[in-house]
Amino acid sequence: MHQISNCRLQALLFAFFSMMLFPACLKEEDPVTPPDFQGNVETAQIPMGNNYEKQFFFDLETNQIVSSNYKKDWDLGFECGLEGYHIILNSSKLMFAWNTETTDFGTITGIEGAVWKWDAASGNLDSTAIGEWGDYTDGNVNSYNKVYIIDRGKDATGTGYGYKKIVFESLKENQYTFRWANLDGSGEDTFLIKKDNDYSFMYFSFDNGGERKNIAPEKNKWDLVFTQYTHIFSESPDNIPQPDTLIPYIVTGVLQNHYNVAAAEFSSKPFHDITLEDALNVALNEQDIDVIGYDWKFFNFNQVSYTVLSSRNYIVRDTDGYLYKLHFVDFYSSTGEKGYPKFEFQRL
Repeated sequence: MHQISNCRLQALLFAFFSMMLFPACLKEEDPVTPPDFQGNVETAQIPMGNNYEKQFFFDLETNQIVSSNYKKDWDLGFECGLEGYHIILNSSKLMFAWNTETTDFGTITGIEGAVWKWDAASGNLDSTAIGEWGDYTDGNVNSYNKVYIIDRGKDATGTGYGYKKIVFESLKENQYTFRWANLDGSGEDTFLIKKDNDYSFMYFSFDNGGERKNIAPEKNKWDLVFTQYTHIFSESPDNIPQPDTLIPYIVTGVLQNHYNVAAAEFSSKPFHDITLEDALNVALNEQDIDVIGYDWKFFNFNQVSYTVLSSRNYIVRDTDGYLYKLHFVDFYSSTGEKGYPKFEFQRL
């Protein structure tokens, strides 16, 4: 038994020293390469058109428009999610709301003395025009029953869509209940909107007697929406808004998905030189949805045309957590029509 063990030991030692002395005789191992998650530089162009009448929801991963709709298709958005209770306006139509501070639905018949508010362009749900419409407790809202007037905004020609009055009556068991009518009291109706946690918002239009609308796709299936929206400009020299100089204005640009998408401007390097390491060191804005916004272009009055700032780059985290770099390269179609934003992007 001992002799057999010694023989085996000698054989093992011989094999070991043979490998040390004659390495060239052994097959070299193939290097192990980590998977490459970086994508190619891709290009996309969004056909918003000359009058910017539509909204386009875009997914970076697939380089596809997931869905589109006419911006006039909806008026109000009702927040989903377990703790959601906020109500937003369709800012692409320059909509406003006025809390009349009265609970008497019948006495409100006009807009005299209205104090209009608007949703913040940042998408901050604590800064909506409708605001806190009731007491929130454990997913339910007991309404203050205040009457709101909704200015439904304007179409592409500047013609107004008119006004509605509305009371948000409750949020119970994941269902919103509200009552609305024309200012003269005609057309009064009650409507129910059920939450769906696959979406960030459920949408409603006053048209056709009131109807629920499918607008944004499921919240994890898109990253950016190309749309018009209301931005507030100020005439004050130091750019600090003053009460008498706030100017609500429709701009055309890009908003991020509320759900899990974050972004930051990063223009310290040319687009093609930006690396994953650069992106990982950028502090992404988790709150504001207008980080990309509208000012990657400007109107050149001398040339009477839009000029794109292609040196203005953005880092975007998509709904799946991947990081992208993105910049715009054009705002015109191949036939010279404005309203066709073209951009390059790459997963890092």
